[in-house]
Amino acid sequence: KLPGVRAAYPRIVTGVTLTKGEEIGDQFGLAVGAPLAWYSEQLHLEKSIVDGTTFTGAAGEAVLGRTVAEAIDAKAGDTIIALGATQGGAMAPIRAKVGGIASGGNQLVDNGIFLPLEPVRWMADIGDGATELLVYGDDPTDGRALAAALSADPAFQGDVVQAWDKQPSTEGLVAMTGVAPISLYMLVPA
Repeated sequence: KLPGVRAAYPRIVTGVTLTKGEEIGDQFGLAVGAPLAWYSEQLHLEKSIVDGTTFTGAAGEAVLGRTVAEAIDAKAGDTIIALGATQGGAMAPIRAKVGGIASGGNQLVDNGIFLPLEPVRWMADIGDGATELLVYGDDPTDGRALAAALSADPAFQGDVVQAWDKQPSTEGLVAMTGVAPISLYMLVPA
């Protein structure tokens, strides 16, 4: 509803251990839980699929990054277990069928396990919440101005609002390449 905002998506990113089959594994992966619309509209995950398919909407689906899939010898059609933890530290496994393998040539895609938002909410014991809200602006080159506008809005008081290029993990990359591929604004609870 804010001027300059094109779309917003809740997201949870959390570390998990992964295994193919029933055994508890020791391969680390980054579980990303987001609405299926984010995967297609913003991440364009379908363009990165090298085996199988992206999400079809069926229950229990996952898409694995190439590096993680190779590490656990998984392919499309295999069943995997992602073992994460609740906020209280209890172990919380998610069993999923690999719909596809993605290779994007970057750490997020290649080391990720992509899941619908609801299973990751359950695993992290977050209820209806998320750890991030990704906000996309009408002008992809004006992230800092939109972040400032969001910070000034009373609805976001108490939240940390940052333009994506000011995130610690991306600030050096932007300085090195000078490229800002998308407008991404992170809202993180304070």
